[in-house]
Amino acid sequence: MERDTIEHQLFDWEGWDQVGGMDLFFYNVTLKVKIGQFEAGTKLPGAALLIESSILSLVDQNNVEHAFELTLNVGAPVTLPQVNHDNCSCGHDHG
Repeated sequence: MERDTIEHQLFDWEGWDQVGGMDLFFYNVTLKVKIGQFEAGTKLPGAALLIESSILSLVDQNNVEHAFELTLNVGAPVTLPQVNHDNCSCGHDHG
């Protein structure tokens, strides 16, 4: 089973840049889910996924940032064959 990354669960985008460490900035995003006052389907100029700070920041059409805390929700258990390790850089041999 293919798993979506956090950003793919939250929005689609046209481009992105790594802005330091594990932090990413996405350009021209379309939300897949409601976030704060922004409904699913809302198009925004940008979103910053600040993994190291557990923050999602959405940039609106007026260049105003709206920051939200990222919290963890653990889902159903998976077996290792369901996990795509092709892009893993943790250093562990997943066999």
